[in-house]
Amino acid sequence: PLIVQGSRYCWELGPGEDDPVIDASRVGNVARFINDGSHSGKKKGRDYSTNCEAFDCEIDGFACVEIRALREIVKGEELLISY
Repeated sequence: PLIVQGSRYCWELGPGEDDPVIDASRVGNVARFINDGSHSGKKKGRDYSTNCEAFDCEIDGFACVEIRALREIVKGEELLISY
């Protein structure tokens, strides 16, 4: 789950207090700005349903978060995951 601490974007890689945390403000990319879609629905004609999901993974020994689309995403559509 995502933890926002001031201007820090942290992703917990497990349920325990001693599990690793990725601070995306230090080692992240623009994916840190993906918003929460768990309060899905339509607002002002736009669909705010969750359209992506996140998976913890490891690449070359580094903890990472992989974002996968749940359906086709059209150009300009906001990416939303459930925190």
